[in-house]
Amino acid sequence: MSIVIPSHSRPDLLHLCLASVTRFAPPGTEVIVVDDGSCGAVVSHAAAEFANVKIVRRAKAGGFCVAANAGIAAASAPVVELLNDDAEVTEGWADAALAWFANPRIAAVAPLVLQNDPDRRARGLPPLIDTAGDDYDFGGVAVKRGHGSEYRRGVGEKG
Repeated sequence: MSIVIPSHSRPDLLHLCLASVTRFAPPGTEVIVVDDGSCGAVVSHAAAEFANVKIVRRAKAGGFCVAANAGIAAASAPVVELLNDDAEVTEGWADAALAWFANPRIAAVAPLVLQNDPDRRARGLPPLIDTAGDDYDFGGVAVKRGHGSEYRRGVGEKG
């Protein structure tokens, strides 16, 4: 598996992301950070603090899609996980996603994304779901599945 993380001038968030990825990625995972033209190469410098992270530096910012495509082009594994630089992964996240690819009809999967709300956490409340993938109507308009619902561990989870 290759993990591609596009980033532009957010080394603080990238550092948290890479700390979780390097801790919980399966052995042999290729991690690629795309520095999308950050000033002073701050993203490249942050990524270089982590062993075995490949850095793709774009001289000029092109936006998320351009950076993601540059990272995907540099990836060598048959499965590519695309992460935002503000994502933090947890134990088992990759196994849950990779299990779906045993089915040859599966071409893409989406993760469960939880909102990071320190006030809810401080009050002992479960996090809210940001998205559990997308539903699309016949016109192609996407709606976040589960958005705003309370997350209850194990409910509806597979893998």
